[in-house]
Amino acid sequence: MDLRQLLKVLGERQVTSILVEAGGILLGSLFDAGLVDKVVAFLAPIVIGGKDARASVAGKGVENLSDCSRLKRVKMERWAKIS
Repeated sequence: MDLRQLLKVLGERQVTSILVEAGGILLGSLFDAGLVDKVVAFLAPIVIGGKDARASVAGKGVENLSDCSRLKRVKMERWAKIS
């Protein structure tokens, strides 16, 4: 699916904001295409991790930290205690 074309069609239908609740592959594709302009992240109260854990954002990635996407106007709220 051409994500850029999909967003263009949605824009023509006056849809100006979408929520993408997805896995790492779709999120990575959106970042790779430069189609992300806002990030809202919710972290579950558990951490699974591990060397074989899937990344939350896949895609092409970057070779150097200087090339990574940087979030601006970051706001964090703590909703629960982590134990």
